[in-house]
Amino acid sequence: MRTRSWRSGIVGAVVLAIGIAVAIVALVQPGHATGQSPGGLSLANPPSTTPIAVPSNSSYGVPTPTTPQPIPQSQEPAAQAGPAAPLVNPPLNPLTHSAAPQVAIPNALCNDSDLSASLTSNGPYQGMGTVQYIITVSSSVACQLSGYPTLHFDGATSSIQDGGTVGSANPPSAVAAGPGNAVSFLIEFFTHGTCNNAAGLAFGLSTEAPTVPVALNSKVVNSWIACATTKVSPFEQGNAIGQYA
Repeated sequence: MRTRSWRSGIVGAVVLAIGIAVAIVALVQPGHATGQSPGGLSLANPPSTTPIAVPSNSSYGVPTPTTPQPIPQSQEPAAQAGPAAPLVNPPLNPLTHSAAPQVAIPNALCNDSDLSASLTSNGPYQGMGTVQYIITVSSSVACQLSGYPTLHFDGATSSIQDGGTVGSANPPSAVAAGPGNAVSFLIEFFTHGTCNNAAGLAFGLSTEAPTVPVALNSKVVNSWIACATTKVSPFEQGNAIGQYA
């Protein structure tokens, strides 16, 4: 009798346990199927299985890669310049002496009546009170000149000195005047002393009075000036400024 009673107790306990388990399962499963919590409470916002689309321009999305555009030329960074080259002072006199042209010298001597003259340019050394003019002599016929010209300023007085001009110190020599052959001489004076305006300038051959007028060139000077002493070079073949440097 005791054995049967013990077995009956065990069977009853097992049946009771199974019943409790079935009840728990019944409570849990309906909650998941109907959107209720395990305690039978309704969920306010049940989770959705549909993915949420995020706009591409949203701060939460991944930005769409773009192709880099070339920088306009006006916006390109300027190149870094190197150090500036040091300034070099130019020479005070960049001219170098040039030789006179070599021409055949005629035997016939020039006459004043065949000659004319004009101021053609400044000399190579100007400034510091020094004035230099190059006078070009032309001849209507082929002839020979030599020595120093004589000078006369109209309406002013100046002591004429042969030689001693700044620059070339070529000795007097025979030169060829005439068509195709230029001849020149240079006059120089210092303005530190007494100087006066002159109405004109004339030159002559070394053995004759100055009677050939020299035409003024307004592109070089507006009027003649005669100072205390005027230095004059000998006749030179050609009239390039470099010949007097």
